[in-house]
Formats: sequence, structure tokens, C-alpha cells
Amino acid sequence: MQKREKIIKSKEKNTDRLVKKNKLTREEKEDRKEKRKEERKEIRKNKPVKIKTKYKNEKGKSTSKKLFNLRSIGMQLIVAFMIPVSLIVVVGVTSYTTASNAIIKNYENTTTQTLMKTADYVGLIVENAESKALSMAFEKNLVKYYSGILTDPLEENDLFKIVSGNLTVAAVSDKFLSSVTVFANYGNPVSSISSVKKNIYEEFMQSDDYKDFKENNDHGILWRGYHRYIDQKVPYKSTKYAISLTRSILNNSSSEIGYLIMDIKMDTINEILQGMYH
Repeated sequence: MQKREKIIKSKEKNTDRLVKKNKLTREEKEDRKEKRKEERKEIRKNKPVKIKTKYKNEKGKSTSKKLFNLRSIGMQLIVAFMIPVSLIVVVGVTSYTTASNAIIKNYENTTTQTLMKTADYVGLIVENAESKALSMAFEKNLVKYYSGILTDPLEENDLFKIVSGNLTVAAVSDKFLSSVTVFANYGNPVSSISSVKKNIYEEFMQSDDYKDFKENNDHGILWRGYHRYIDQKVPYKSTKYAISLTRSILNNSSSEIGYLIMDIKMDTINEILQGMYH
């Protein structure tokens, strides 16, 4: 009996020891788990985020795979493909820009040259008209007739015919002129295209055309795009001329006695402008 009791007591002691050990091991395990959780939190805070995608494998289990893996064959192929494509795009853009700039520069140079030639041509027409107007305004028969120095009516009439004939010939012989009109404070007015009323000078002196001439003329010459008063008195459409020259006529004493009006054909200017585009 005593032996049995000793054996039972020893077993109880052993069981107590095992229970204590198990209790310690459980506490240790819980402590370890807590420590691991804290360590994992610290690692996650300091660790960079990785983009992952989840998919199921053959066994149906969920797993993750990293995207944008530069070491993968797919990414290497994409990079190898993008490099030549990028170079082709750069070469294409550079070539286009160079060609575009060259075309624009060539067009600008051509247009500038055309405009300069056109301006020079129009300048020659203007100079020719001014020269012709000067020679006509100082033509001796014209000055003699409009000065009113003749006393013989027959001689005066013959001189008027000469002046009128010279004026018409000068206007018709010049391909750039559409008409020439002359009037003064004495004598009969004359035009290369039609008859003119005798009182045109007096009415002209009261018109806006005269005011414009007196305010803007340069040494007795004024270029303008229209002459409204003359268009009313001479049966001639304003669409027939592009620009007009008005010049004063002086007698031998350099006094202003009348005016000469010379028109440049509209067709002439239109042909010049159309020639710019051919």
C-alpha cells in the first residue's frame, strides 16, 4: 500500500510539473506571436509597396504574381520594340519640321520677290504717267490756249483743235491710260473720251475733289483712287480706272490756271495682280 501511495504521489508531481511547463510554453508562444506581429508591422511600414495581382493556380488556390518585372521576357521584348519605334518617331518629326521650314522659307522668298517685282512694275507705270502729265501740262500749245493770250478767234479755235487732237492721241497711244481730261479758268475743257460741260472748272473749284487736291498735293501732283466730281460731269464709269493723277497747269508766269486729270486703266492693274499668281 505504501508503495502504491508513493507511486501515485510521484505521478501527481510529474503531472503538476507538465501542467506548469505547458502553461509556460503557451504564454511564451503568445508572447512570440505578439512580437512577430509587431515586427511584421514595422517591416510593412518601412517596406515599399509592390503591385500584385491575384490569380488561381491549377489547384484552385489563390496566389500572387508581381507585375512589371523587368527581368521577364515579355518586358524585355516590349522595351526592345519601343526603342526603335521611338527613334523612328523622333526621325520622322525632325524630318517633317525641317522640310516644313524649308517649304515655308522658299514660299516667303518667292512671294517677296514677286511683290517686289510687281511694286517695281507699278512704280514704272506711275513714273511714266507723271512724266507724261508733266510734258502735257507744259506743252506750249496747251499753255498758250488756256492762258487766253490769243486775240484772233479763228486762231484760237484752230489751236483748240490741235490741243484736243494731241490730248486724244496721247491717251489712246498709251496702253496704261484710260482717259485724260483738261479744264481751266479760260477756254473750252477737253476730254479724250467725251465732251465736257464748259462750266466744269467753276464747279470743280467748289467740290471736295478740289479741297482734297489743295490739302494733299505734292508739288502740284496728287494720286488718288477716285474723283467723284469728274465722274459726275464726264460720262465715264469709275470702274474703268484704278488710280488717278491730278496735276495743276501753270501759265508762263507760273500761276495756276487749270488742271489735268489722268486715269490709269483698271484692266492694267488687274493684269498685274493676276500675274502674281501665275
